[in-house]
Amino acid sequence: MTTISVMIPAYEEEKNLENAVDSVLNAMGLPQITDYEIIIFDDGSEDRTGEIADEIALSNPKIKVIHNETNMGFGYNYVKGVEMAKMEYYCLFPGDNENEGESFKEILSHIGEADMVLSYTSNMEVRKLKRRIISRIYTWLVNYLFTINPRIKYFNGINIYKTSLLREVGIDTYGFGFNVEIIIRMIRNGYSYIEVPAIIKPTQKSSALKISNINSVGIMLIKLMIEDFKGIKKNE
Repeated sequence: MTTISVMIPAYEEEKNLENAVDSVLNAMGLPQITDYEIIIFDDGSEDRTGEIADEIALSNPKIKVIHNETNMGFGYNYVKGVEMAKMEYYCLFPGDNENEGESFKEILSHIGEADMVLSYTSNMEVRKLKRRIISRIYTWLVNYLFTINPRIKYFNGINIYKTSLLREVGIDTYGFGFNVEIIIRMIRNGYSYIEVPAIIKPTQKSSALKISNINSVGIMLIKLMIEDFKGIKKNE
């Protein structure tokens, strides 16, 4: 018996949003999923993303749409979705429909096997070389800084957490590194994880390497290191 809230962030995704929602709805047909909700964040889009999201929601009462007046970013939408979520589990599915629907179903099928279900990209070669190199360095650095053993393969995939645990450990960053913050805090508190491979499709755009995202990740890592130094556990 599993219920899940799926948050879909969408910034100018008029060409992809409908397919992303279809991928999620198809996965909701798994026998272990007994109820769900989909929360779409139209993140200040200037194209037809918001209009399309509203049209999709009219056809399904389990779909809600939030319209941000300006672009707030993944982390902000993620945190607001956690605050709104009504189901036992919570995850993000990108509005660009980068993730293969069948891989999403596979990730969902592992719910309950550990406190965290973490996915990692198994076909990273579809991404540009620059992004692959930076991603590898970032992953290595986080594992090294926080002495994670065994090493986590990837931090920013489609990860599934219990909604109650997300609220317990807290998410302080609205930046790109929110998944790292969550994972590090949960590991500190003794929560378990499993890793599941996932396939992605090539995409033409990515906000991952924006200077603002890189800066926010740096600030978040420093904050987590300070917490480690002080021996802070966010649920205490």
